[in-house]
This record gives sequence, structure tokens and C-alpha cells, in this order.
Amino acid sequence: MGTDSDRKTLSFGPFYLLPARELLVRGDQPVRIGSRALGILVAMAERAGEVVSKRELFDIVWPNTSVEESSLRVHVAALRKALGDGEGDNRYIATIPGRGYRFVAPVATTGEPVPRQIDAAARPRSDGKVVAGIRIFGRDDFVASLNALLCERRLVSVVGPGGMGKTSVALAVTESVATRYSDGAYIVELARLVDPRLVPTALATALGKPVRSKDATPELLEFLQNKHMLIVLDNCEHLIDAAAELAERITQNTSQVSVLATSREPLRALGETVARLPSLEFPTRLEGLTTAEALSFPATQLFVDRAKATRSDFELDDSTVPFAADICRRLDGIPLAIELAAGRVDAFGMRELASLLDERFRVLNRGRRTALPRQQTLSATFDWSYELLSESEQTVLRRLSVFVGAVTMTPAVAVAAGSDHSSSDTAAVIAGLVSKSLVAADTSGTVTQYRLLESTRSYAREKLTEAGESSASARRHASYYAALLDRAHSEFFSRPLAEWMAEYSSCIDNVHVAIDWALSPDGDGDVGVALTANAVPLWTRLTLLEECRTRVERALSVLSPDVARGGKREMQLFAAFAAASTLTKGPGPESELAWSATLQIAERIGDIDYQLRALWGTWIGHHTGESQARALEAARKFRDVAALSSDVADPVVGDRIIGTVLWAQGELQAARSTMEQVLRSYVAPSDRSHLIRFQFDQRVTAYSALSLTLWLQGLPEQAMKIVETSAQLAQNLAHDPSIFHATALSGCRVALLAGDRPSADRLLALLQGAVARQVSYGVWIRAYRGEIMIRDGDPEAGSRLLEVALTELPKAAFHAHYASLRAALAQGLAAAGRADDAATVIEHALALAERSGDVWYFPELLRVKGEFLAARRAPDAAEETFLLSLDWARRQGALAWALRTGISLARLLAEQGRIAVAHAFLSELRAKFTEGFETVDLVEAAQLLTRLEDSRRADTDEIETDKSTRGKLL
Repeated sequence: MGTDSDRKTLSFGPFYLLPARELLVRGDQPVRIGSRALGILVAMAERAGEVVSKRELFDIVWPNTSVEESSLRVHVAALRKALGDGEGDNRYIATIPGRGYRFVAPVATTGEPVPRQIDAAARPRSDGKVVAGIRIFGRDDFVASLNALLCERRLVSVVGPGGMGKTSVALAVTESVATRYSDGAYIVELARLVDPRLVPTALATALGKPVRSKDATPELLEFLQNKHMLIVLDNCEHLIDAAAELAERITQNTSQVSVLATSREPLRALGETVARLPSLEFPTRLEGLTTAEALSFPATQLFVDRAKATRSDFELDDSTVPFAADICRRLDGIPLAIELAAGRVDAFGMRELASLLDERFRVLNRGRRTALPRQQTLSATFDWSYELLSESEQTVLRRLSVFVGAVTMTPAVAVAAGSDHSSSDTAAVIAGLVSKSLVAADTSGTVTQYRLLESTRSYAREKLTEAGESSASARRHASYYAALLDRAHSEFFSRPLAEWMAEYSSCIDNVHVAIDWALSPDGDGDVGVALTANAVPLWTRLTLLEECRTRVERALSVLSPDVARGGKREMQLFAAFAAASTLTKGPGPESELAWSATLQIAERIGDIDYQLRALWGTWIGHHTGESQARALEAARKFRDVAALSSDVADPVVGDRIIGTVLWAQGELQAARSTMEQVLRSYVAPSDRSHLIRFQFDQRVTAYSALSLTLWLQGLPEQAMKIVETSAQLAQNLAHDPSIFHATALSGCRVALLAGDRPSADRLLALLQGAVARQVSYGVWIRAYRGEIMIRDGDPEAGSRLLEVALTELPKAAFHAHYASLRAALAQGLAAAGRADDAATVIEHALALAERSGDVWYFPELLRVKGEFLAARRAPDAAEETFLLSLDWARRQGALAWALRTGISLARLLAEQGRIAVAHAFLSELRAKFTEGFETVDLVEAAQLLTRLEDSRRADTDEIETDKSTRGKLL
């Protein structure tokens, strides 16, 4: 009759046992029974009258697991209770002492389906309640949509990859709509059929209609002519043509019969509507995920439910949630894979199970014993699909496994075609694999993206290795991306940035894969070096600086001898390594040596561009390190070489970096004049080359130095306008390093110096946006937050935060900007009662400033030291330190520092009763300001002057006594 043994029904007494459905029915009601008890019942009922040993039952129910004999007795007792064994004349299971058990009731075996009224009673519901041992999760919306669809369409196919739960969904839909059909709903399981000619026979058997001819279809159509029913054709993929023909003939030749099919690919039948079954939703975020949040996702719910079935004491908590979420994510939310994984929790535990998923086809090798063989392991599930493919489909699927993530058709064809398939044929095959649910297609964007689910990719990778094609496919993959990046590199400076990023940024993961293969012992070093060199603009734009540094370092180690003798490619790699090393680890011997090597090669081959890059890198290493004198030397050499450049913007860069050094050295007027000249003569580059060659936008960096200089010169309003201009420019460029420069290295500092908290908060928020893309910027936010907490009256917490931030900052980078943070820390420590620690911090900051030449903040450091001395009741030493601070401020032309120190000294003098001289010199200092009278220092000076005026005494003796001090001050 064409039925398969797994469609058999075992009947005894009032019971029907359906092994393939994991279902025991009494009369027309399902019997609730545990999966292990059901397994024991199936094993005994199939061998009714025979003794089934305890060892055999252990192997069936607890394979590869050591279990006490008492567990078997418990499950047998539960089974007897469910059967009513011993009640009245009921006798089903006999114990054979010392041997095992025998099923003693007569058992009838038939290939006929269970009667329809029983079948209907046993259908699962979609509300997640246990029915026939099955629960479904996260499918309510999909079931409801199919329910509505069946009201409008008579042929609907549920399509999805293997293990997605198509059958469970179809059964849930069948239950929900069964009452709409006066003649009922029938499920035809096709998975066990091999001969396509038996598909009509299987339907006839399900309908209980005898088959009287070789071709059952005409009789079926006649029988169905006046019927109002739903027919479910389950698992059609291996008999797709026959199933499609039958479904089409039914819907075309009847008026009230609907067909619901499940398959891994559409039937492509007339009138068919396809509903693709998606994966279960799973958590995409692991960090900070709580148990409650995880359990809101159906994939996690399924995992926990199946894990509890395996190990009754299993509980998900906050410590195991990340592992469960990671498992569900890496299994792409595929229900069968999740079930199989949950079934191994008892063997491995959560942590180890998550770590073993790279070997998923060896780990996920145990499913329900009564499930169809193709659903008992993950590998078997994929074997079923793979073996249904043609040879060319198998080949293309294997080759697609070298990709990670989604790609367009162009790279997919380039890699999968090889030399044995044409591009058009390969594209057609990929489209067919999409149809068969083995390749996922995302059509939401302007260009369709194709990808393999991770489990499919893992399976196909194994097949690729078995076929001996791994190396050839990896080579085509690497060659494709080498050519792509070569084009991207040539276009980077000329195409609009957003357009360039839209085309090339999504390839970065595949670029990493290609580089890793090419630089491996089995790869191609020349291809790897070319890939690495051309990937630098992409890494830089994506701020993937650590990836850049480590892979460039690897590329340098595998350079072929002819390249390693000082060729252009080696020069490019040295430059990329130096730049990435500077940004990730700070300037130091490693980056300095790499810049030196770059410069030597560039000078030898006459490459002006890379000479400038190397000199710029050398300059920034010294400028942000500990030698402004050497930085100035490198900057002047840069300007000399830039005069030879064909790019008219390059000499301006030379002037800008000279001006930045002058600012750091406290040569404020020279720095201001230089920066203003740079901005007046700035010529926008014809492309974006400066963002790669010189790390930051040059206008932003010029504005940064100018804003700090203007504030120091006593022009706070102008300084804040420049800050806003710089921040807006960096934001418009959408360039994270420039945003960092405009905020962390200048804007936030100027705003806090001016006491403009709203602006400081706004700039920190802008910097926070860049942190999402470049996490290393976060430490600057923490540093500034610590300083703000100190200013707001929480010196203990603020000092702790700032102290930690200063240890996290690159130890040798941006020293010119650390002095302000160290001064804030010293003040916080002093306010928190840690006077000795505060003094140590300020002395260290002073020593470092003198050693490096970063003296722009030196007057303020001296002022803070003077405050500490005053607090320690050392007025003479404090006064001398304040006077030294004033001297530094005057020599620099730093009116802002002079005012701050003047306020501190005026307080000290007032405490000594020297009010007149304090009032006189502070008044003269304040009178030098022409703007910014609402800023914090000028407001404080005005308030202090008012107090001094109120208490001033017209004592000529005091004035005469303080003549020498007044001379120094005025």
C-alpha cells in the first residue's frame, strides 16, 4: 500500500500507540506520559511477548549515561499507572525477576493511521501547552497568519530549512482550523516514502480509502469532489514533483479541498502561496542580559524547556544566561538544533556546551529515539537536505561556506563558480539553493544579500574539506577580496565617503577571513600582503585599529625576500603598522622604529607622500610623547619636504603641526599667529587623503590649538566660538578621530576652564557617540566625568574615577593634555583629605612638564602647588610659588593663568592683612580683560575684589611695607 513501518499503529486494549508521533491514545484522548516511559513502552510493545532486558532498556532510554536501576523501576511504575495495569483484569507489563520485563497484552500492528477522531484529538495546540509530548514556542503569530491565509488560498506551502519546525507548525495550524472543514483534516507524512509514485497512495491510506488501481489519483479526485477538508502534505522536499502535481490536481479539480504542504523548497505548483518559516527569535546581546530578558525570547524558552526535560533540576540564572543566549544565537534560532543542544546539557553543562559548538555536528548527535532518523542528529538533518541536491548544487553550497555573513551575488558567483561552472549557471544554482532554504536571501535592501545560516555553513565547511576543495575555494575567496580592496583603495580619496563606505564596509569580515588564510602556512603570502596593505583605509575608517596592527604585523613577518628588501609594499606596511601601533598602544619605540623604516624606504625610492606620512608619525610620537623639542624638529623637516609635494595642502599641514608644538611650549602668540595663518590659507584637499595620511582633519586640529590658545590669552568667548566651530566640523565629517580631537583634546578642556558645564556635557555626549565605534575613547569620558564630580563636590568618588582613568590612558600618548587632568586629580585628592598624595601628583606633573617641554599648563600647576602650600600653613613658600606662576604666565602671555594665580595670591595676601596691595594688583589684572566677564574666573575675581574693597584700609604704612611685593606684582 506504500505505507512505511514508522506509520504503524500499535493497538492493545483501549490504547493506540503511535511511535512515530510519540503518542499514546486511550479511546480518543491523548495519555500524558513522560518521554522515557513512552520509550520503554515502545520498546516492549514492539516486542510483545518477549523479555526485554534491563540492559536493553537502559541503552534505549539512557544511551551513553550511567543510571541507577531504581530510575528504571520508577519509570516502569509510572507507565503501569498510566496504563491502569493491575486495575480489574488489565494486565500489560510483567516483571521477569533478574532479567527484565515482558509486555503480556496482545498487540495488533497495522500500517493504517489512527482513526480520524483520535488523530484530531492528538493534534498539538499553538498555545504552548503540552500535547502529545510537544510544545511549540514563538509561533503564535505565524500560526495565526497561516490560519488567515487558508481562508483565502487553497494551496499554501510552509517552507524553511531542515529543523525549523515546519511539521510542528503545520500540526498547530491543522488543529486551529480543523473545525472549519466539515469533512475534517488529514495529515499525510511523506518523509518515509521513497517512490514518488506512492504519494497518491499515501493520501488514500490517510483517508482510509482502498486503492483499486495502479494510479490512485483519479479515484482520489473523484472521492474528494464533494468534500470540504484540509489535507496536509508533510515533508515534501524529496518527492517535490509528485507532491506538487498531486496538490495542484487536488486544488484545480475540487472546489472545497485545501492543501497545506511543508517542504524545504516551494512546490512551484499552480496557485501556490509560499509562507517561509523564520528562525525563532533569540537574544543578540549577551553582556548584561538578565534571565527575565532572555526568557522573553522563544529560542531561549525552547532551550530551557528541553533542558529541563533532560535534567529535571535545570534552572536558568544570570550566571548561565550568557551561555544559553550564545548557544541559541550560534544555532541561528533553529528549533531542532536548539533541542539537540539542550539535550546535551546533562552531559556537558552550559559553559562547556557553548564552547563545543564549533564541533556541533559531533556534539549534537543525540535526539529523541522515536523521532524520524533524519531528525535524531543535526548532521542527519543536513545529510537529508544535502543528499537531495544535484552534484552542482552540492558543489556550490560547499564553496559558499568560505564566506562569513551576507554577500551579494557578485562575490558569491566569483568564488562558487570556479573553473568548472559558468557565472550564469552558478547564479541559477544559488537561486535554487535559496528556494531550497539552504541559502538565506535578504531582499530588504537595494541589493539582495545571500548568506548561509551558521549551522548550514559549518556543515558545508565539513563537506568542503571532505571534497578536498578548501584550499582552492579559500584562494578564490582571497583573490576576489584582494581585487576588491585594490579597487577600494584607489577609489578611497575620490568617491564620496558615504558612497564608498556603503559599498565596501560590509566586506570587512570576509577581508579578515581572506587575510587570515592568505597569511597562514597553507596560504599565499603575496596575496595576504596585498590584502593587508589595501585594507588599511577600511580599518582606519571603521576604527578597527587593533585588527589593523596585528594583521599588518603578521604581514610584515611573511614578506617575500624581494619585497622585504625595501620595496613599496613593505614601506606601506611599516607605515600602517606604525600608525595603528601609535593609536592603540601609544607612541613608543615600536612605532618610532616603524616610522623610521618607512622614512628610509620613502627617501630611497623618492616617495614624497610616504616621507610626509613618516615625518608626521614621527612628529606626533614626540608631540604626544615626552619631547616637544624633537617634535618641533620633525615638524620643520615635514614643512621642508612638504614644499616639494604636488599637493598644495601639504605645506599647510607643516605649518599646523609647528603651531601645535608652539602652543604646547607656551609660545602662545606665535602659536596663535601660525594657526590663524593656517586657517586663512587652508586649501581643502581634493580628496580625503589627509584623513588617512595625517589621522585628523587639519582644520579641526588647527581650531583645537587655537581655541586653547585664545582661552589662555584671556579671550574665552572667542575660544568657545572656535570650540563650537571645530566640534560641528568634526561632526559633519563623521570622522571619529577628528571628533575625538575636537572634544577630548580641546573642546571639553576649554569648556571646563571657562566653567561652561552645558557645553562640556554636550561635547562629552558627542564624544560618547564615537565611543560606540572606538571604545578606547571611553577612558577620556571617564577622566572628564571624574573631574566634573570633583568640581561638583564629590572629591572622593571623582578622584577614584580620575585616578583609574589616568592609569588606563596610553602611558606615552598626549602628555601635553594630561597636565590638566593631573592638576584636577591633585585638587580632588586634597579635597578628599589625601594631601600627601595630592602633593606627589602635582610634583610629578611639574617634573614631567619640564622634561617634555609641555609647559602650556605649567603656570596652573604651580598655582595648584601654591594652594597646597598655603593650606599647609607655609605662606612664604606659597607666595614664592604664586609669584613663579605669575612669571611663567607673563612670559607666555597667558592672561587667563595670570588671573587664576592672581586670585589665589590675593586671597593669601588678604589673609595676611595685605588687602590694599591684593586689591590693587588683582584690579589691574582684571582690567586687562575685554570679554568673558560671565566666565567663572572673571566672576570670582569680581566677587573677591568687592570683598577686598569692602574691607580695604587706606593705610599708607601697609602700602609702603608692600612696595617690593607690589613691584613684583604690578
